[in-house]
Amino acid sequence: MEDFEIVLAALSVAVAGLNVIALWLSVPYPIPLVLGGLVLGLVPGVPEIELDPDLVLLVFLPPLLYQRLMRELYTVQRRAVVELRNGGAISNDVMHRIERELDLEESRVEI
Repeated sequence: MEDFEIVLAALSVAVAGLNVIALWLSVPYPIPLVLGGLVLGLVPGVPEIELDPDLVLLVFLPPLLYQRLMRELYTVQRRAVVELRNGGAISNDVMHRIERELDLEESRVEI
């Protein structure tokens, strides 16, 4: 494939655009990526690419699961801190200090 760099650049731009659409629509980013892949698969003339399932399980899936796990972990930790504050065990100042120390500020939970 002599135009490998062009195809790679086009796919990178498409992925970035689909992520922007996901943010704009407030939907999880895999949804537009899957729909974009479906549209790309229906375009005539695109060569068929077959991936080994072991490659997908070992290379692509772990980063996705890790990102989701970390986001969920931050949310659970912040909920615990909020419950301590609401129960009167800690003050607002202590809660904000804990948030800063644990980097929980990005995982806002409705109080």
